[in-house]
Amino acid sequence: MLPKFTLTAHRGFGLCFLRKSTSFLSMTLQSAVHLGTEHWQTICKSPYRMRNLKKKTAPHRACWWILIMVTVTGLMKFMEVAVVVVIARSRKASYNFVNKTETDFLNQTSVNSYINIVDQTLRDTMFHLCVQKSPCKLCPLNWIGFKEKCYFFSEDRENWITSRNNCSHMKADIVSLEDAKEREFISRLVSNQKGYFWIGLTKNGSDWTWQTGGILDKDVTIKEGTSPHMCTVVIGKEMSAEFCGNPNKWICEMEMSEYTLPELQFE
Repeated sequence: MLPKFTLTAHRGFGLCFLRKSTSFLSMTLQSAVHLGTEHWQTICKSPYRMRNLKKKTAPHRACWWILIMVTVTGLMKFMEVAVVVVIARSRKASYNFVNKTETDFLNQTSVNSYINIVDQTLRDTMFHLCVQKSPCKLCPLNWIGFKEKCYFFSEDRENWITSRNNCSHMKADIVSLEDAKEREFISRLVSNQKGYFWIGLTKNGSDWTWQTGGILDKDVTIKEGTSPHMCTVVIGKEMSAEFCGNPNKWICEMEMSEYTLPELQFE
């Protein structure tokens, strides 16, 4: 059997000869050697040719030296092909590595450019929404701001308890209209919409109590029917007692959130 050779390229790019290719080339080389051996044995057995060889050296030495030269030449050609294959694959691997590095760099550059655009857009937005040199207080999307509070007007209809829970899920409270200007603001918005809206006012004994714990001012009138109801809705400029189990829209309120634009830094 002919020896198998293993080559390793610089920095991990080296490749071992494939077993199948080595086996195939080895078999081919062995066949060539076998044919060469038979050919030179024929030469050595020929009387005419033997006479010519006797002038220089012994017949068995001449035949074996020629056989060794053929074998060495074949091995050298085999090694040349192997080196070419290793170099070609190393160059291909190096190209793929460089190409991947450039692609990653371009992708990172695109991401940084996009973040810079978003950063500038946020700065421009806050410049128009906020007063310079003062805290910027904003409301969530689909909420309406008034003074230091944000208000949400629902489109769905639920009973009073479910409506209050829906406000809690949004980290807000069902609205309490203790301030006169706040009541005027809410009444103006409700007048442009259809339906009744639950507010955070319930009857506790003989008093109407806000969810904040405050007592309804005596100068504020609650429209009550013949049947006693414990909850309150607002319709236009009026507040009316309502059965707590009826499905109505609701209003949530929360404090405005103070926003500051973080300084984005890129490495």
